[in-house]
Amino acid sequence: MAALPARNIFDGTALPTTGSMKSAQGQQRDYLEGLLGESGDVDDARDALGVGSAISFRNRLINATFAINQRGVAGTVTLSAGAYGHDRWKAGSGGCTYTFATSAGVTTLTITSGTLVQVVEAGNIAAGDYTLSWQGTAQARVNNTGAYANSPITDALSGGVSAYVEFNSGTLVLPQLEFGGAVTPSERRHLGLELALCQRYYERVTTYGITAGGVAGTSLALGCQYKVSKRTTPSINGSVTYTNASGMALSSIGIDSFVMGAVVTGTGVAALVYSNVTIDAEL
Repeated sequence: MAALPARNIFDGTALPTTGSMKSAQGQQRDYLEGLLGESGDVDDARDALGVGSAISFRNRLINATFAINQRGVAGTVTLSAGAYGHDRWKAGSGGCTYTFATSAGVTTLTITSGTLVQVVEAGNIAAGDYTLSWQGTAQARVNNTGAYANSPITDALSGGVSAYVEFNSGTLVLPQLEFGGAVTPSERRHLGLELALCQRYYERVTTYGITAGGVAGTSLALGCQYKVSKRTTPSINGSVTYTNASGMALSSIGIDSFVMGAVVTGTGVAALVYSNVTIDAEL
């Protein structure tokens, strides 16, 4: 980085010449360029300072890159009203049909009918103006108010109240909902972090299982921990397989774990396997 000019050029302790003033002003300009980049805009300043997108969690939308797809949707995605496709994105009241493609790490959704919605949890909304921006031909609205519009949209949101963002037909790339009235560069969080944010609402587990010896009438029980604490008590579904056991039941369902149990039906090794488990606490 360029050095600042000598202080005595400006503070009256030295008598500057025209040449020394021009030189000092050039040094000032070089110094500011080192701080703020050549243009002085946000992207250049971050690059010059080496901080990248250091102001994180600007985007209140989760999975805005559509990189997380725990449900494994593919091809033409057809969703009934309120059903989820990519993590955190669900169909509006009229359902939704879309396709998607990824190129150079950027996923584009093409909504062909209906609308696609994300509900932002109340605790992530402070009172004030928020700006919704995106790329693509789809239009959007916030909280079901007003007509659909092109990017960007600025709306006042109430603190502690869930926000409802909805996109209609067209292409959709990198949507962002952020506090304030300005559009800033699209935020891309680490994929591991984005997955964990998604798993607060929905999680898939391949298998929970327990095997033990016993006699008829004794109980099998296993405490099952989630990968991420859920926002509220979830609904849990999966497929059950027994060996020398029956009557699987879930108990103590909470935001961090649940207990699955069964009854041994005969003497000898018994097993309970709960597979393809979904743990759902979506909004």
